[in-house]
Amino acid sequence: MLREVELSEKDIQAFIEYVDSFLEICKNSLGRKSKDKRGRTLDNYVVGGTKKPIIVSRDKYKVQRSFAHGNNSLNAYPYVNIWWLSLFYDWQGQQWGRKAFFLSTKQEYSKLDKTLPEPNGRGLHSYYKKWYVAEDGLRLENQKDYEDMLKNMIMLYNDFTQESGAESSTRELKERLLSSKNIILHGPPGTGKSYMAMELAKQITGDNEDQVEFVQFHPSYDYTDFVEGLRTKHYGNNEIGFEIMPGTFMKFCDKARCNQSAMDNFDEAWEMLLEEAREKEELSIPSLTERNMIKFQLSAKDTLRFTDIKAGTLTKQNLYNVYRGEQGRPSNAYDNYMRAVLEYMKENHELQGYGEESEKKYVFIIDEINRGEISKIFGELFFSLDPGYRGEKGAVMTQYHTLHSGAEYPFHEKFYVPENVYIIGTMNDIDRSVESFDFAMRRRFRFIEIEAKDSLSMLKQLDESRVTVDDVEERLTSVNEKIEDIPGLDKAYHVGPSYFLKLKDVDYDFEVLWDEFIHPLLKEYLRNHMDAEEHLNQLKEAYYLGKEEE
Repeated sequence: MLREVELSEKDIQAFIEYVDSFLEICKNSLGRKSKDKRGRTLDNYVVGGTKKPIIVSRDKYKVQRSFAHGNNSLNAYPYVNIWWLSLFYDWQGQQWGRKAFFLSTKQEYSKLDKTLPEPNGRGLHSYYKKWYVAEDGLRLENQKDYEDMLKNMIMLYNDFTQESGAESSTRELKERLLSSKNIILHGPPGTGKSYMAMELAKQITGDNEDQVEFVQFHPSYDYTDFVEGLRTKHYGNNEIGFEIMPGTFMKFCDKARCNQSAMDNFDEAWEMLLEEAREKEELSIPSLTERNMIKFQLSAKDTLRFTDIKAGTLTKQNLYNVYRGEQGRPSNAYDNYMRAVLEYMKENHELQGYGEESEKKYVFIIDEINRGEISKIFGELFFSLDPGYRGEKGAVMTQYHTLHSGAEYPFHEKFYVPENVYIIGTMNDIDRSVESFDFAMRRRFRFIEIEAKDSLSMLKQLDESRVTVDDVEERLTSVNEKIEDIPGLDKAYHVGPSYFLKLKDVDYDFEVLWDEFIHPLLKEYLRNHMDAEEHLNQLKEAYYLGKEEE
């Protein structure tokens, strides 16, 4: 069930202006042709498509938009989005025979012509709602639809991401992982830590499975599985020998290293700026202090000429030098004017920061990381894993480096963890092996606690025609509060929401869920505990909310 959201008149008006300007740019781009830097003709070429995001609903949600995919040609479905949730624009009328916006959580619609699934408000990958656009393509058909669109965007976003603890919000986790490179999600069993790790990896990699690896540690897992080791090999004629082979992590790091890139999108943004200058007699942009305007126009040689100052012409190389943090000209003159132009390109032509988001990100997930013998699995890699020693400056010789067979072997000289590799570990706090987790490894990871209350959103997977989410949450909370009243137990022993998802497997029978899933878990918690039977009865009463058994 989508939860209502409050919007002010200011929020709605800002959204109306934002959407209408979005539609105007789309319409003005239709039928336009231009050439990219390779000389290829692009249809439906977008100019000036970027605008500063707007912030709505008491500064909680950033609304932004995207028009072009690839070389600035209009997307199959341009979109307005709040984080990963997108409001797509079907400007060709492919889905319903007329122009319309549709709300979906599947980001792939921005690139492909796909048939929409059947409507389903509960399914993360199948939800959609549509709003028609007026015939002139410049506004929505119904004025009231603007508010409805924005509310649905926010409500659907909240519906799939609302979790009580800020640490467990996917967005917060993403920010922490990107800044720390290594995180461990820990907490009670059943709180969805593995699920969160996979969802987080999808967000960071753009749902690219080739950039994600998943392993699960266990007592038998070792260095040869993870880094490298000797493996048997059949040579024919019944001969068997041994050969050095890279492990899962080394192969993954090699793939990430091969896909690192130092590219930027300056060329594309510069061409967009020139295209805009060709269309207008003169461009006027604010200076860095915003106290005055800087005016320039296109010169004869695809360079820019300032019209109100004596700076003369601005070449592409001048501007690119400042973009990279260098002097634009040997004299260092007028660099602030060039910085103002770069700011304009960022706001209006999708120019990225130099080196920003230019490489593919790779995520390595280690489930139940504490169940393996950490020192033996990672070996000498403790140094290389440190976020401060990523890349070649953290290269080390592995235990088997003398056996490396040549340049074709991954990291044939020294092994290092590339800077575009991010590691997510998961572990249960009550697992006895937590205590043996290596302290040297602990300080290289950022530990983020996932409490039972932080992952309640997963209960939305239940069929609300059979059971209410509020009833399940109340039972879960009641049991967990009672657990904390028992001497020797604390929140690390909470029952996670995923246990209640098993209602789907037992025909929504709460009695079966208690007898076959919840009770055995709690009984194990209370093994050898004084007054175990009495505590179990109290927990059962809490589970049934003080009512008679159902």
